Amino acid sequence: MKAQRWLLSSGSGIDTQLFIPVAKSSVVPRIFRFLFVGRILIDKGVTELFMAWQQIQELIPNASLKHRPLRPTASALHSKNLARRAGLTKRVHYGGHQEDEESFMGKCDIVVLPSYREGFSRTLMEALAMATPIIATDEAGCKELAIPNLTGWRIPAHSSAALAEAMLEAYHAKPDVLSNMGTAGRQLIEDRYNEQVIGSQDQLVRELIPDEQA
Repeated sequence: MKAQRWLLSSGSGIDTQLFIPVAKSSVVPRIFRFLFVGRILIDKGVTELFMAWQQIQELIPNASLKHRPLRPTASALHSKNLARRAGLTKRVHYGGHQEDEESFMGKCDIVVLPSYREGFSRTLMEALAMATPIIATDEAGCKELAIPNLTGWRIPAHSSAALAEAMLEAYHAKPDVLSNMGTAGRQLIEDRYNEQVIGSQDQLVRELIPDEQA
């Protein structure tokens, strides 16, 4: 029997009252900040991230790369040692876990997630909610959010060269281009991925499913 009605749900929603845009630093000379939020796992693309940074770090002297773990148990020391083995010692910073991700995510310039696979990246949704452009892979859970020339850059997974190119483009992008991407990203979250929208979808799902099947 074919379904008569169907619904594609966007997944979990974002509190757009908590994750809001914040002013970028006005300190001169300003450091352009790339941020990676996640566990140090191969599947998160950390190898490609460190390789890309190694390729471009001399070309972008006013930039830094920062890593924040998602969980309190994540090891910043492990991240630091992995980066050191990759030959990265310049402008790579490691921070401990913070419950209030929104306190620093919106202050960076680009959130980078070169993941091989995601369910649906909450990190990217939070970044966009804070009007921060993203660089992410052309994989399910990322590609829906990383819309080229709109919310950021979309790259193939497993490619440090493509990631390096995207990071260079982001670094050299004009401020108004990044600002427009941030505005578009915020609008995307408000329209499709905020808690109110997801909540209404969940209610519709309950209405579509007969009580005996719920």
